[in-house]
Amino acid sequence: MFFWGRKEFCKVLPISRLFSEFRGSYMARILFVDDEIGFLKAAQRHFRKSDHEILTAENGSTALALMEDRQIDLVILDYMMPEMDGIETFDRLREITPSMPVIMCTAHGSVHLAVEFMKSRNAVYFLEKPLDFMILAIKIEEALKVADKQRKLEAIEVANAAVRENLRTLQTLAGGISHEINNALTVVAGNIELIKLGIDENSPAVRHFDSLKVSVQRMSYLTKQLLAYAQEGKYQSKIVPLCSFLIDAVPLIVKKLQPRIKVDLDLTHSDIKVEADLTQMHMVISSIVANAVDAIAGRGAIKIRTRRETIDENSEVVDNELEQGRYLCIEIEDNGRGMDESTRRKVFEPFFSTKFQGRGLGMAAAYGIVKNHGGAILLDSEPDKGTLVRVYMPIAAEKISNHLG
Repeated sequence: MFFWGRKEFCKVLPISRLFSEFRGSYMARILFVDDEIGFLKAAQRHFRKSDHEILTAENGSTALALMEDRQIDLVILDYMMPEMDGIETFDRLREITPSMPVIMCTAHGSVHLAVEFMKSRNAVYFLEKPLDFMILAIKIEEALKVADKQRKLEAIEVANAAVRENLRTLQTLAGGISHEINNALTVVAGNIELIKLGIDENSPAVRHFDSLKVSVQRMSYLTKQLLAYAQEGKYQSKIVPLCSFLIDAVPLIVKKLQPRIKVDLDLTHSDIKVEADLTQMHMVISSIVANAVDAIAGRGAIKIRTRRETIDENSEVVDNELEQGRYLCIEIEDNGRGMDESTRRKVFEPFFSTKFQGRGLGMAAAYGIVKNHGGAILLDSEPDKGTLVRVYMPIAAEKISNHLG
């Protein structure tokens, strides 16, 4: 962003009023670095009512020492200084705090110099001396707002990274546990069959062994969900038109719902094909729909629709693990009670529930299945505003062309 300070754009306003007009800005620590003592004193005098803490340094070395010792939010830096000039000071400051916003000032600059400096070093502004403090006040607030937004984005990314790391740890644990349970179930199931061979088929004991067999099958299904969550499930993928699958699968899922829940289908792009294991995808849709039903108190509605979406560097979809390309997006939206941010973060954790402990692996397994298909599940929700779940599945033709390329 390039701004060259000019006096004619300035409104005559008190500094205190000018800063008060930038609502939402925060208390910041601003460091002025300049070898002209008179300029530093003038800056302190003009900005004493700005509600920001103003620090000064007469050279680059002093500025670096302050940066090592204190948290600085913005630096106003002179371009021409003896010993350590503005360029060297700027580079050293950025080594300490890479995202530090800097406003560079000079009395010997040019438009070309400003553009080249900002392109090569990503400075926020480059202003011409003598500075008009009213213009500088505007640029300070703009720079602080940009920096504040960047900090929030970085904080969100750190939080997302922590969530992904926790999920990977849980997935590893789930995979190990499921393998151990499967091994034990194989022994139990085998011995049940051997015992049944040694008793009369009309014996009352057969009924008990059949009951045990049903429990083993239920546990086996649970381990399959665990493996799906751990992204270690055995898939039998084939290229299929996913919308046709949904047309067949959704009525079967809806049959199990209570009559109070209405399900609307809006499936477009029926010719789009994806590479998927349909059994696993049935589990995904069933789990999301079941979650939606749980969120609806009384009568409600669930909408299932599909659309094509291209993910690129300009896309609004935020998921670092989702590769660029063309996707079929399945949207499942309910008008239930919705979720707050704390609940949203835990939705894909195993056995998480807002009702009672031990709800199941439905959403966790769905997450693992979709990730293993090269897709993603994203969730938007607010309290009392319902929930929108978006399932992104790579379009098969795009996946093949990427592989060949």
